[in-house]
Amino acid sequence: MKKAISVLGMMLMPLMAEEIFSFVGINTAYKDMRLSETYQKSNTSEMTFGFTLGMQALRWRTNINLEHGSNYTSFGFNADYILLDSMFGTPKIRPYLGINTGYMTYDDERLEDTDGLYYGGNAGLIFYANDMVDIDIGYHYDKISQLDGFDTMQSVTLSVHYFY
Repeated sequence: MKKAISVLGMMLMPLMAEEIFSFVGINTAYKDMRLSETYQKSNTSEMTFGFTLGMQALRWRTNINLEHGSNYTSFGFNADYILLDSMFGTPKIRPYLGINTGYMTYDDERLEDTDGLYYGGNAGLIFYANDMVDIDIGYHYDKISQLDGFDTMQSVTLSVHYFY
């Protein structure tokens, strides 16, 4: 039993020793939201701006974000897995895949419910400008629930993060 615990501890040591960096950031996104067919327009688009607070290690990143547009506001959580680091170390450009979930409101006189939940996946590239700043270009695809009239939401995002 002691050997098994020792081996497990040795296997987990690299994960515990991984350095974690905190960051803050700003972002902008172009969102395309699909309305159900019962509404006059089948799609609506929105430009949003937001703030991000998160943590990043060598292989993963998590963050919370707040976004706001003219009719749209959201508070969400992202968890991303950074790809290819085991093959290339830490390159200046790093792809990632992730999941996200959150709470959103959308003001539209055609809708009975104006708030709901969203969940989905994302993918993107992280570009390192220097040791303190990165630029993130990403794509998000989300399913919207509990918000009458909405089905899905897609967005392209541009973020700048400052590590502290």
